[in-house]
Amino acid sequence: MPKRDARRLLSSDERFQQWVQWIERVDHELRYLKLNSRMFNSMKQVFRYNPHLQRVGKRMFQWCLHNYAAGAAMSLRRELDRAKSDAFIHLLWEIHEHPEVLSRERFYKQWGPLRPERNAALRRRIFELVDLTRHPTDEMRDHIDPSYVQEHITKLGRDTETVHNFIEQTIAHRSPSRPPGISFAQVDKAVQALMRVHDTYYGRLTLKSGGAEEFTLDSDIDVFTFPWDVTCYRLWEQYRDGQDAPRQEMSAVYSGLPPVAR
Repeated sequence: MPKRDARRLLSSDERFQQWVQWIERVDHELRYLKLNSRMFNSMKQVFRYNPHLQRVGKRMFQWCLHNYAAGAAMSLRRELDRAKSDAFIHLLWEIHEHPEVLSRERFYKQWGPLRPERNAALRRRIFELVDLTRHPTDEMRDHIDPSYVQEHITKLGRDTETVHNFIEQTIAHRSPSRPPGISFAQVDKAVQALMRVHDTYYGRLTLKSGGAEEFTLDSDIDVFTFPWDVTCYRLWEQYRDGQDAPRQEMSAVYSGLPPVAR
């Protein structure tokens, strides 16, 4: 990985504070990726259970899929780009190079006063969820095992390799020979792989749970519960108010659908 000489001059406390700021920035940007992923999955379910929409809306679905995949792909590239110094992958490499910064002593200080006393056991258990390098005489100098970080770096690269290569050859740069296409499932798998690793280190650095503020289920699906066309919306509202459904008008708007039952 590229060397970051300026960071090597930092004290452990300064380096840790930069890491916290760094992962907060990553978390802020991944909020949009998480929300986009959830919204696209909601829309995909609407198409999945509506045969008529599948027939007449195939082009729209492909357009939505392309835009989601392109946006997700560029977010992935930004955080996995080995040439970009502030990418998430470089934060992992810094933690790998300076694991002593994530020590038991620093973690316990972050935790704050123990009230009630039983929190001591919980604090210890949470710190020891990751693989540790143990100090022979002073357990407060125990710290995250660099091989644990290396495993995450390796696995993240493996889980995102197909999508990352596709991005580099098609979206970020033009390649003389276009590679095979990628599926939504492959993009989603890469996104989830990035999320999992991010959440692990976000929790370790901030003692907060990672992730975006998520829409409630209602706000996710409300937009799909009424016609979007103005004429259709008026007719839909009339029908909801107890009036007879205007079959001829609705048939003209919803060409190909069966008559609305009384």
